[in-house]
Amino acid sequence: MSATPDPATVAARYAHKRCPDCRRILPASAFYRRPNGYLSAYCKADQRQRDRAARQRSRPQRRPRRAPARGADHHRLPSAPLLAAVRRHADMRHLSLRELLGPDLFGAYGNAQQAGTVSLLVLERFCDEVLGWHPRMLYGDAYDHAAFASNGKRPQQDREVDR
Repeated sequence: MSATPDPATVAARYAHKRCPDCRRILPASAFYRRPNGYLSAYCKADQRQRDRAARQRSRPQRRPRRAPARGADHHRLPSAPLLAAVRRHADMRHLSLRELLGPDLFGAYGNAQQAGTVSLLVLERFCDEVLGWHPRMLYGDAYDHAAFASNGKRPQQDREVDR
């Protein structure tokens, strides 16, 4: 006696079947037939729905891409002080620029060197991730002027001096 039943007897046994999801009694043609001859537990429509839901659960959630900050990227400062500080920092740590910066910031370093200017966003990222400084420590008032020119407001200190 074999472990798998005879497909002819299985087909004769299942003329109709109830789907546990939709609770309808459906003909055997509404169910998928497995290789061993038995019918699937769920009707074709519900099985497709279950498969689609399982695929969506298995995919990682898509995070919406954030747009870069508006306005601040158009204000640029000369890159020489930043490049010198980063080079000095790499020399003090006995690391190459590529090792210190990683692939993303190394590319930004090359772009800043080529252009001769650096955007405020990239400057802040270098200062936060590499140097651990505030950009004002490198650029002084020039950073404040560039940063506050983006929204038309002056720093609180300047307004108090005018009073």
